[in-house]
Amino acid sequence: KVQSKAGGLYDVTNSLFIDFSLKPAPYSETPLAFAHLYRTKKILKNQKIIYLADRYYGSAEIISHLEFLKYNYVIRGKSNFYKK
Repeated sequence: KVQSKAGGLYDVTNSLFIDFSLKPAPYSETPLAFAHLYRTKKILKNQKIIYLADRYYGSAEIISHLEFLKYNYVIRGKSNFYKK
């Protein structure tokens, strides 16, 4: 049984993929997200960005990088993502 992991950076305003990756499974969502952000950095320069992501993209590393890029973001978190 062949499996793969697909991920993309999608522009909801213009209804098109800005970046897309297909990797062999198992492959983590975190490296996919970083790859999309790095490859599209020049394309999105000087644009207002709101990064929307599902719960599998809610890592401290991704959030930190989004903060560094000065992107706004909304990421659905897992119920145990943040605990005091």
